[in-house]
Amino acid sequence: MTNISASDDSQSHRRRRRGLPIADAWLPDLDAGEETEGDRPTSGLLGGRKSWQEMTPRERNLWLVKAVLLGALTLTVVFHPSSAVRDVLVWGAFFYLLFRERKTLLARKPDLLSLALLAYVVVVLASVVYSAHRHWSVKDASKFMVVLAMVFAGWHLFKNRAFLFGFLQLLIGSVLVVCICDVITYLSGLGRLWQWGERWVDGPYYGHPNTASAILVLLFPLSAFLFAHSRNFWLRAMQVCFLVLGLLLIYILASRTAQLALVFVVLSAALLTRPRKRKLIAIFAVGCVLVAVFLNLRALNPRFMDETFRSLTFRDENWRNLRTLIAKRPVFGYGYGKSNYQTVYHRSFPGSVIPYQHAHSLILQTAFETGIVGLAAMMWLWGTVAYRLLRGYALNRNPYGTLCAALFVSLIGISVYCLAEVPDGFLRSLSWLLVAMTGALTGLTADEGRSSWLQAGSLRYKERFFHRGERRGRRGSKE
Repeated sequence: MTNISASDDSQSHRRRRRGLPIADAWLPDLDAGEETEGDRPTSGLLGGRKSWQEMTPRERNLWLVKAVLLGALTLTVVFHPSSAVRDVLVWGAFFYLLFRERKTLLARKPDLLSLALLAYVVVVLASVVYSAHRHWSVKDASKFMVVLAMVFAGWHLFKNRAFLFGFLQLLIGSVLVVCICDVITYLSGLGRLWQWGERWVDGPYYGHPNTASAILVLLFPLSAFLFAHSRNFWLRAMQVCFLVLGLLLIYILASRTAQLALVFVVLSAALLTRPRKRKLIAIFAVGCVLVAVFLNLRALNPRFMDETFRSLTFRDENWRNLRTLIAKRPVFGYGYGKSNYQTVYHRSFPGSVIPYQHAHSLILQTAFETGIVGLAAMMWLWGTVAYRLLRGYALNRNPYGTLCAALFVSLIGISVYCLAEVPDGFLRSLSWLLVAMTGALTGLTADEGRSSWLQAGSLRYKERFFHRGERRGRRGSKE
């Protein structure tokens, strides 16, 4: 018969030798496979209370199916974000999980985040009915439904923390491959096709420099979190390579919107640093760096000083015309979709030579498509996401809270970017996956109204803190 206590002591010794808190040693390390019953939260490493050895062959097969499905979805979304293969995989995952979760979906009471997401979906679908050009709205709404199916699939798959951290590692690793290819492409054409210091426009894998830069900015906080909490040396090295190459590409691509979003990401991360002494040090360090960047702004990105910065590359004319159109139909808008937007805009302003395919502002784009009603639904949805992440961060002084803070900082970055851009393609899917990760990480339970992840992590932290104080009290009494 196995000596459980001896096994637990040996595992605790190995974790202490690594310099990790025993209760949080499992967090992003999905390959260690060592986890005691006391350390395992409500949602286990393999998706429940059972270990791999305790699972039946049928449960193992289901786990492997979900793992392969999530891996295929991740790789397809990264490398072929608008392909038919992605649509097949997304809808396959959606219907598979809908069938698997059909009983629990009807039995559970919907939470605030689910209601906010449902309200936004209803507004978008209703706008198709009264759209100015219904056939264009139907086409774009069908693409939005694919993204929505991806959110549903991710929401349920990410409830398993092995799947969530595996998705994040695979996602950043895949984007790192894209970054390496972009850097090689840039260096191979340096001196012939483009010169050092000028904006690189024609080569990025994800097309437009603004989009490519925004993807990196959104992933930076998550990569930093994985670097701080990963136990595997190669996983940490991967995160370092991603952060270094990402910063290099952001400099090369010279996207002003993405660089401003990066500034807000760094500021938000400094403000959310704990404890207070570290926060003050972080704020001081970030302030010094920002002052140095401002003093050398012309050398870092001369596009902030040229003529296009004053007119925001003709966005001011585009926004002025849009406000005129929105004022005519302020409540419900003109109908969903970029194609509908282009048709209405160019027919209303035939003399305009602005080549933009969208409003270059997500707020104005939403107000144009669905009016004040859709704008309120969007604010409700993303405001709920922000509230849930901040609440999870405030209630948990452990890696769970840090992960909530990382997701919130990513949300800040994409929000700043969307003030002057409209995400599309892979960036759009990545933005909506923030909703799925937030719902899975901070989802409400029937008993305490808190996520099982956050509840378990918070209880372990409080228990460790209580025992530490109890030991200190005993030492004081002995003295």
